[in-house]
Amino acid sequence: MLKALVVEDEEDIKQLLLEELEDRGYQVLAADNGEIAMKIVAEQKPDIIFVDVYMPVMNGLDLITRLKRDPELADIPMALVTVMNALDTEENARKLGVEYCITKPWERCELDAALDRAFKPSSLGI
Repeated sequence: MLKALVVEDEEDIKQLLLEELEDRGYQVLAADNGEIAMKIVAEQKPDIIFVDVYMPVMNGLDLITRLKRDPELADIPMALVTVMNALDTEENARKLGVEYCITKPWERCELDAALDRAFKPSSLGI
């Protein structure tokens, strides 16, 4: 079973994404900020991480930067999940190595497309 981490400080958004991932058969983990997420990633190494941009303690872009600098964690697919449809935010995230951007509120097809691309056979070494 694939493991997904949702890093989101808004409880309703976090619960919605957790439920949608569970419905797709993922084991789900959750964190309210980047600092907590770093501990979870170190202990559990999820298969994909969904990261909000604006959070307390450590924001999403700082979290992504730290994860991408760690050779053992840099290959984990990450999806930026944000209410902002700002091209500069997405551009900065892509420069950091984020493969997928999902805008809140997302459509089911957006989430499915990100998951399909993250776990297509070529990305799994199959």
